[in-house]
Formats: sequence, structure tokens, C-alpha cells
Amino acid sequence: AAYESINDLTQLLEGGEVPNDLITLPGTELMLRWLNLKLEYTGPEKVRSLKALKGGELMMELFRKVAPDVVRLIPEAKLLADSTGTNRLRLLIDVCVQCSNRCCDFDVLTKEGLFEGHVDVVTSA
Repeated sequence: AAYESINDLTQLLEGGEVPNDLITLPGTELMLRWLNLKLEYTGPEKVRSLKALKGGELMMELFRKVAPDVVRLIPEAKLLADSTGTNRLRLLIDVCVQCSNRCCDFDVLTKEGLFEGHVDVVTSA
């Protein structure tokens, strides 16, 4: 899979910031800006905390945007549309972890981390 990288980091700037300001930002802030950029979230719909990744809905939306080819490779992803409740949550988290494992050479997401909303697991990668 060929994934689009950010060649122009100025897309992550806010307000009167200059590119060198990105160096001083906490990693979580950079991640939030990248997440909002990729999901095309602006204004009131912007993700303001990585705790929003809890449960996997937002992570699944991100995978569908940045790695749709990987999502299509996972048979369980097709079952998401018809699943509900606890079964959906378990299935969603499982699909997100599988996507992560296919996109990275190392483990980034865990089922427990997504289910419980462990932001530190996501930001440590």
C-alpha cells in the first residue's frame, strides 16, 4: 500500500505559528493536528483529545481514510455495518488492531488500549 505522507508540514500550523513552532509542540498536540487534518475535521467537529479514540470508532474512520486498502483486506470489517452493541465494540476494536498490525512493522494498538482508552499507548508509538 502506498500511503500519502505530509510533505508540507505547514498544514499543521495554527494561527500565527511558523514552521519552527511545530518543534516545541507536545507530541499529543501534533498527533491531534494530524488526526484532524486527515479526517478533514475543522471548527466544532475537531477532535480535541486523544481520549476520543476510545472504543475505536474514530480510529476506524481514520483507517478508512488513510488505509482503505488495508481495511478491505480484513474480512471482519465487512461485518461492522450490521453489528450492534457489545458485539460491535469488540469487532470494531479487533478490526482496528488488525489494521494497525498490517500498517506498521510493530505493535501500536492493543485491544485493551482501545477498549479502555489508554491514550499513552497510542501516543507512545
